[in-house]
Amino acid sequence: MLSSDGQLLPTDPTGVHVNKDGEPIDTNDAGVPLGPDGEVLPTDSLGRYVHPEPSEELRPTTSDGRVVTVIGPDGKPVTTDSYGNPVHPLTGEAIPTNSQGQYVGPDGSPLPTDDNGNFM
Repeated sequence: MLSSDGQLLPTDPTGVHVNKDGEPIDTNDAGVPLGPDGEVLPTDSLGRYVHPEPSEELRPTTSDGRVVTVIGPDGKPVTTDSYGNPVHPLTGEAIPTNSQGQYVGPDGSPLPTDDNGNFM
């Protein structure tokens, strides 16, 4: 599911897409996502649902609602792009997430986390 500005919406630990407040996006009985107005979300030309909220305020969170941070090799949070998405310290590209909203490495496997749930 995409935001209105074309960015992927984050998901909670169970893989459910969440809004800017970290609350699950409502779905109908068939599991189709609904907008804030209760209507089925529109799709883009590739068939992906498009939520009306922009991604700027959307941040992945831990199961207890804390914003997830990506820690670089130097032990400090990595920089972010103009949307607030963490970027790889060497390439400067946004760090991708999987369908569960976990940040992943080049091989597609989830990045390890520290005791606070921050990705390393």
